[in-house]
Amino acid sequence: MILFMLILDDVSRSKLSQIYDLYKDDLYRKAYYILKDHQLAQDVMQSAIIKISNHLHRIDEIDSVRTKAYVLTIVKNLAIDVTRKKAYQDQKKISSHDNASYINLKDEEMLVEDWMIDKEKTFELNKCISKLKKSHAEIIYLRYFEELTINEISEILGIKSNHVSVKINRAITALRQEVSNNEYFGRKSHVG
Repeated sequence: MILFMLILDDVSRSKLSQIYDLYKDDLYRKAYYILKDHQLAQDVMQSAIIKISNHLHRIDEIDSVRTKAYVLTIVKNLAIDVTRKKAYQDQKKISSHDNASYINLKDEEMLVEDWMIDKEKTFELNKCISKLKKSHAEIIYLRYFEELTINEISEILGIKSNHVSVKINRAITALRQEVSNNEYFGRKSHVG
């Protein structure tokens, strides 16, 4: 961080320092609320400061609701990215462990077949989710993969709880449509 501060000109350094001093507690709380890990929250704060420094030209007034929302959005998005990456890495660990335990069991052939079917279902479902709008995929991820409550999602996305519920319903409807168009799940594939 010190080396980074040496690179900026005096005006930018002063502006970034003021932003950091004013919002550091809010940035940490937001990151920690999402990540539930002190070290990861600090890492996200550092990444956010670097990202903010690259976009200082977008900040006119330092002490404003708009600036606060902007810097908190950056932290929120970075924290969500870290959460996704961590969940993906955890899933890979679980998958490799599940794979090993299936192979070690007595009735290997049946279990391996079941495991392959589960993997294929998961792959096809992820394929369907990836075809959704980004906002739909994000809300499904937070609700069903991260198992966050509606209030937690509301806090992360910065929207009202009832709006979160509406977004979840719309995302599920869109996902059902994608699943119904997917060959694997028993219906004709949708060809554009």
